[in-house]
Amino acid sequence: MNNKFLVAGLLGAIVSNLLGYLIYGALLAGMMTEATMPGVQKPMAEFNWVFLILSNLASGYFFAYIFSKWANITTFNGGLSAGATLGFFMAIIYDFVYYATTNMMSMKGYLLDIVTTIIISAIVGGVVGWWLGRGK
Repeated sequence: MNNKFLVAGLLGAIVSNLLGYLIYGALLAGMMTEATMPGVQKPMAEFNWVFLILSNLASGYFFAYIFSKWANITTFNGGLSAGATLGFFMAIIYDFVYYATTNMMSMKGYLLDIVTTIIISAIVGGVVGWWLGRGK
């Protein structure tokens, strides 16, 4: 692993965390609460921040690894497109399993989560791709 990979993953994690807070925590907070069954969602004061940060780090390094080791993505636009595609499939995988096996959210909530995951993943992918292409 080189420094470019390490910084790209960290930048991806930071962008993922900020966008998650802005979109889920502020912009869509009411809609997501409405779509989620009572008692499922924790208030922000009760979040386990260690695991939330670890999740965002995993997301950033997931994109950085795929882009640098397998896909050679080194532009913002390439990362945007690949990030949106990865986000779409990741969201479909976990949201449809949860919808099929739990009563956590309404279908509206899951569809909103899919769209939001695509947007966040696209921007994270764009930033990671941009960073990986710097200096080329």
